[in-house]
Amino acid sequence: MNPLTEFVQSLPGHDRLKVWSFLVTLLGDLTLDSKASVSGVSITAISARMGIKPEAVRVALHRLRKDNWIETVKVGRESRHSLTTRGLRETQAVSPRVYTTGETASLPSVSLAVWTKPDAPATDQTPGIWLRDGALLTTNGDGLPGAPLIVNLGPEQPLPDWVLEAVLPSTLAAEYTELANRIKWFRESSEFGKLADLDAITLRLSVLHSWRRLVLRHGDEIDALKGPNWPGALCRHQVAWFLDRFPRPDPASIDVISAQT
Repeated sequence: MNPLTEFVQSLPGHDRLKVWSFLVTLLGDLTLDSKASVSGVSITAISARMGIKPEAVRVALHRLRKDNWIETVKVGRESRHSLTTRGLRETQAVSPRVYTTGETASLPSVSLAVWTKPDAPATDQTPGIWLRDGALLTTNGDGLPGAPLIVNLGPEQPLPDWVLEAVLPSTLAAEYTELANRIKWFRESSEFGKLADLDAITLRLSVLHSWRRLVLRHGDEIDALKGPNWPGALCRHQVAWFLDRFPRPDPASIDVISAQT
């Protein structure tokens, strides 16, 4: 197994890789700032380096078209794929979570509200994170109906461990640590010499996808409440280095590179 394949396959979540999800990452990253498109040849070439078979790519592209996430046009004999208006809008909406390189903004006020079970409001009518029956983590502590116990949380009153585990399972923190460690290993490794352009693109997208699937499983609240030294914040710094080391390429250049392979 070559070093590139070994690194990609060692990233957290790769053994559970959903092809359609990886293609959302690929198209979202390569066309984030424009209405650019990526050729089917390029998508297939990058996916192959991720260990994804062409038939799986075709099925995933069909699913994304059906879900109105991408659109496909024919240019001569070539298929070109781009995000729909909806796909681009939703990708840009989460891009600050994915691409922010520094510490996220602090959360001004978080409250833990607890009701006795018969008096708890309907979960679909009260905004916040429901932890269990009658317990709510919210930024709207002043507007809650009749909670007998409201605890204001912050630096002087941190979240109890059981709340943190409910909001941010230890398994997720472990995956952040694993991803950060893999990037650290890459930084210290002598196994990667001069990389072919398509290999560099594959490395960027593989790490970005691993990071994206973790960071979009929770909101900025967790970063603010946990502080700068929790695994997610530490991993963010490693990912920022990696994305700077392998900057986003121009889709047109990828098409040229893919056609030459």
